Amino acid sequence: MAKGVCFAHGLAQVTDENMNEHSSCKVIWAEPPTQSPAQRENILDNPKAPAIVAEEVTNDPAAIKEINHAIAEIDPFPMDVDQMRGTMSGVSNIIFEREEHTKALVCAYIARQTGIVYGDPGQAKSDLVRVVSQSFDRSYWNTTISAFTSLDDLVGPYDLLRMREEKVWERSEMGMLTHDIVFLDEIGNSSAAVRDAIKTIINERTFQNGERLMELP
Repeated sequence: MAKGVCFAHGLAQVTDENMNEHSSCKVIWAEPPTQSPAQRENILDNPKAPAIVAEEVTNDPAAIKEINHAIAEIDPFPMDVDQMRGTMSGVSNIIFEREEHTKALVCAYIARQTGIVYGDPGQAKSDLVRVVSQSFDRSYWNTTISAFTSLDDLVGPYDLLRMREEKVWERSEMGMLTHDIVFLDEIGNSSAAVRDAIKTIINERTFQNGERLMELP
């Protein structure tokens, strides 16, 4: 999709859909629109045609960065969409035939909601979650749950040194308390006690660590 800014309209964003509105304006393109040779030949004969000339297409990285920044300030949504599509496309080049699963995980990430990946063993579920998480450049942590997994394994054990020296009854923060994206593999194997303990973490993104209520990433 074409991407540019119109200087006559306060750096308004110009795309394929609204080029005609800026036909008589000076437009600087970060990504020029796609045109056929016939459209380019007729552009000077048609006063309503978009004002697209080769000199106004810049390849200067600094100028492109400035244009993209101006566009993002005006309306960040198109750039966010491009980023999400790029992420999903990149994941699909690593994990094959999981496009719908990738879309679901990306939607969960955008909405800041918990996602559940369900399926038979050997379907690359763990790899898919890992690759999607890493694509967003966020801290990622995963663990495989068993019947013997305790809360200490998920959020950290109690800090015995602080208990002894400072009389503070808090856990050493790790795992679910310190990472942006957490994947609990085989969560169905967890004990009832563990499931009850992590409900607040999953649903409300908070954890009561001693007398301190932690707001989690």
